[in-house]
Amino acid sequence: MPTDQSTELMRVSAAHLIGRYGLVLDGAALVEVLRYPSVSAFERSMQRGHLKLKTLKLPNRRGIFVHAQELAQYLARASENEQDELEDSRSESSHTTRIEKGA
Repeated sequence: MPTDQSTELMRVSAAHLIGRYGLVLDGAALVEVLRYPSVSAFERSMQRGHLKLKTLKLPNRRGIFVHAQELAQYLARASENEQDELEDSRSESSHTTRIEKGA
């Protein structure tokens, strides 16, 4: 469930993406935003299922396209997952320290 912080991040990200790239981002824009070294590296990552992005198929157009709102949601989810993992690792290290002290 999205938090208020992730919802705000998604809203701000979507506004920035739409302002800079428009409603639909192509492969080159996605490479830039997601910091891939090349379009082919990005496309391989998509083919392998490493990115959970909903893509658009546009008539008479080749390539990968993603709606700016979808990319903003993806980035917010990634940020939220990173925060969850950070909190989990902190609680695990705290738990380990308590066990070691009690032994």
